[in-house]
Amino acid sequence: MKSTKSEKDRVLFLLSILILFAFLAVSFFLIREILRPSPFSGTEGKGEMTSGIESGGNPGYGPSSGDHEEEIRDPGQDLVIMEDSKSDIPRSFLTLRPKILEDEEKAMAVPYLMQKDGRWSQRGMGESTVGEAGCGPTCMAMVAMSLTRNYALTPDLVADELLAGNYYVEDIGTKWTYMSEAPAMYGFHGKEIGNQPEDILKELDQGRVLIASVKPGDFTNHGHFIVIAGKEGDQIRVQDPNSWTRTKQSWSQERLFPQIKNAWSYYK
Repeated sequence: MKSTKSEKDRVLFLLSILILFAFLAVSFFLIREILRPSPFSGTEGKGEMTSGIESGGNPGYGPSSGDHEEEIRDPGQDLVIMEDSKSDIPRSFLTLRPKILEDEEKAMAVPYLMQKDGRWSQRGMGESTVGEAGCGPTCMAMVAMSLTRNYALTPDLVADELLAGNYYVEDIGTKWTYMSEAPAMYGFHGKEIGNQPEDILKELDQGRVLIASVKPGDFTNHGHFIVIAGKEGDQIRVQDPNSWTRTKQSWSQERLFPQIKNAWSYYK
């Protein structure tokens, strides 16, 4: 039986409504993505995240600076103070957004990443998450990006490979052996250098980027990994994946070095 003209008109009307709703939905999504604030330029965001252990606390577990180091861009002063020990993060970092690095991040000699960043913080690490226990892989992601310029090496991907290699111990954190062995996976070199100030300074003077395991003190109540991104005069620049406040400030050698339990140096 042939459809009547009124039936055809009704079908066309319904199809037009569906197409209109689809168009509006796509437009809303595109506009939202365009207006989404960069973590380096805004202070808008929503939601707070709970946090837990700091990794890398147990001994045995647990292109840099130079003259061309880009200054870390300020993502705003609206800080969220986390419940776990000595953690603070710009509220804008908590915004859920695509797992793609911003141009400002790529421009840094050592891209600054935070373990509690909403782009990857909820990726599981055993019974924990990158946001709670991922200081180790987040530091390695910063180093890997700085040396390879492969911006796909985000902390969640690095954490997956860390877990696959059995480098993570529940309730303790990232094994120290990971810091020496991971570079081979990403195409650069690394070596353990210990915690003697003269050895650390020698590596920094060669323009190398370091990862350090630190004991309880300014950075942690338990144990933690940080990136040592460079040296400016007698001051040391740190990139702490758990704190924007400590990342912004410069550190004297007298204050920083006694807190270092072990360090690793990385280079191409």
